[in-house]
Formats: sequence, structure tokens, C-alpha cells
Amino acid sequence: MYVLILSNIRRLRDLARKRTIVEVSRDGRWVNASSETLVPGDVIKLTQGLKLPCDAAITRGQVLMNEALLTGESVPVQKTSVHPDDKTFNPHSERVHIVFEGTTII
Repeated sequence: MYVLILSNIRRLRDLARKRTIVEVSRDGRWVNASSETLVPGDVIKLTQGLKLPCDAAITRGQVLMNEALLTGESVPVQKTSVHPDDKTFNPHSERVHIVFEGTTII
């Protein structure tokens, strides 16, 4: 069991080091940028097959996620956008609107 835990920790650490190119909205237009340059508040485009480089809230649309890396569950999870009229958002209780680093869009 100890080896498995170390292996999982190593895999999580490796995930944090991986870079990917994402489409991010900068100055009103979509540009390709390294995930290393993302900062809180950036808007990224979620596309099929993308392995997420960060946690994010869905602001428009919906996606089907493979969260097996986090949960071990093989059933895809549907994520939907935050309602535009919501003035408060609690990421702990509204996980249906959050996509997580390391998960993949189906």
C-alpha cells in the first residue's frame, strides 16, 4: 500500500508540472497561450479532449467530464454553467459548476 500512495503522490506532482496550450481570451480575442501563463480570472475555452491545466468554473455552456483520475468513478460527469444571476458562488457546495485540474473533457 505504501508504494501505491507514493506512486499517486508522484503522479499528482507530475500533473502540476505539465504544460499545455489553451485558448484564452486576452484583450477581447482568443489566443493560444501556455497554461503556465494562466492567472485567476482568465477565461479559457474548453474543448473536447482537453486535459484541464487548472480548476475552473463554467461560465457558459456545459461539458461532460471524465473525473476518473480524481474519483476512480468510470461514469462521466456533466458540468453546467453558473447561473448568470447568481451574485454569490460557493465552489464547495456548487461542484456541478466546477471542472478540476487533471480531468479530461469528453
